Amino acid sequence: MAPQWCETVEGREMCEVVRPCGGSQGYLDLPGHDTLLEFKVLVQGQAGVGKTALVANLCRLPIPRVHMETLGTQVTYTHWPIKMASGRVVIVRLKFWETGASSGKKYEYLMSAAHCRVNAMLYAFSMVDRASFDELESVIDDPVSGAQETLVKVTVGTKYPSLLSSSSSSS
Repeated sequence: MAPQWCETVEGREMCEVVRPCGGSQGYLDLPGHDTLLEFKVLVQGQAGVGKTALVANLCRLPIPRVHMETLGTQVTYTHWPIKMASGRVVIVRLKFWETGASSGKKYEYLMSAAHCRVNAMLYAFSMVDRASFDELESVIDDPVSGAQETLVKVTVGTKYPSLLSSSSSSS
């Protein structure tokens, strides 16, 4: 990959064309490009840690102002252009799968479908909830049935700005 390509004039123009906004898109809405790589990312974490807001932020969607647990499974798509070292531009389509905590426990088939052919796991924890962080060790080590052989695991802390504002207002 060409580092910092998205910061060049060509890269910014391509990002504006390919990623005007995120969201759920149909196959007719795919960017007109000959090379498309698709990756399935499963987002996991305790209820209330900010998984939906994290995905919305990554996909350039409005962040929900009110907390409401995700019902069932929500799939959100976004496209990212990447320029390879060869000069070829590749479009990466990220499909973020998020299953509500109680829905996943109540309807086991939702989690089975979410784990099927997953390429990456994104584990979210809240910076203001120690229990969500403590849970990570056991969750990250769990085997993911149905996942691709080269499963990427990423951990993201959420609600950091609210932590800063709460600590600065109390001093």
